[in-house]
Amino acid sequence: MESLAREIGAACRNVGFLYLVNHGVATATIEAALSAMREFFAQPVEAKRRVAMKKSASGIRGYFGLGEEDLDDKIDGVGTPTKGDWKEGFDCGCDVEALEKQSPLVDDNQWPSPEFRDPVMAYQRAVLGVAARLMTAFAIALDVPAEFFVDRTKRPLATLRLLHYPPSVGLGSGAHTDYGCCTILYQDGVGGLEVKLGDDWVPVPPARDAFVVNIGDMMHRWTNGRFASTLHRVRANPTSHRYSLPLFFNPDIGVRVECLPTCCDEDHPPRYESALAEDLLLQRYRATFRHIH
Repeated sequence: MESLAREIGAACRNVGFLYLVNHGVATATIEAALSAMREFFAQPVEAKRRVAMKKSASGIRGYFGLGEEDLDDKIDGVGTPTKGDWKEGFDCGCDVEALEKQSPLVDDNQWPSPEFRDPVMAYQRAVLGVAARLMTAFAIALDVPAEFFVDRTKRPLATLRLLHYPPSVGLGSGAHTDYGCCTILYQDGVGGLEVKLGDDWVPVPPARDAFVVNIGDMMHRWTNGRFASTLHRVRANPTSHRYSLPLFFNPDIGVRVECLPTCCDEDHPPRYESALAEDLLLQRYRATFRHIH
């Protein structure tokens, strides 16, 4: 584990993105979730809007349509104002107990049917197991106790997002960094993900049975900038539908994100103020979804 953790740490410092293979999630589990999401997104918009995000108490669980999320709310690649991302999605979180509903980020999931719910939740449970192992690797790579991040992600504010990018010319998702600790992404064979390295946008092509893992802003903050939260975007395909399943993995409610002692010294003081994880997440949600206040 030590050697693997060091390799993961090097990728997180140098690029902020890596491929993960031999992760233990069965191909059948992935394919079942993909099949369920394809059937869901193939429905008429009116049917999908029965579980619209806006109907959830938090505003962050359920379906959102084309253009409702705007990850890059400034300008697009040719200098014109963005009008929202060319994608639709469905967000679900971990099942929570009522006593935990003390945060606007905690809410019941909206499910269109058990046939949709069961394979999606099975996939989420499997990938959460991968996330827990990654947390241990991150801790080892950062020279903090191996259980440091695991202890702070026992009931994580994790979100599994199902995404559909219809055929289009241009960007499906604008340039952005992710909000939380890390993202674990499964993408189908269509491709389109690009990462900003220097002045160049570099493709991240799909690799069979592999996850793409990237560092988010919260882990960047925790590590005082040592782990890179890298700009990325999705270029839509002009002829093919693209489907992907990112799991956004975040800390528990009440966890404070502050510079790790191994990531600062006299010459490298903390760059960011201490902040609650849910406050950082809510700030970003409000910036990207117009219906959240």
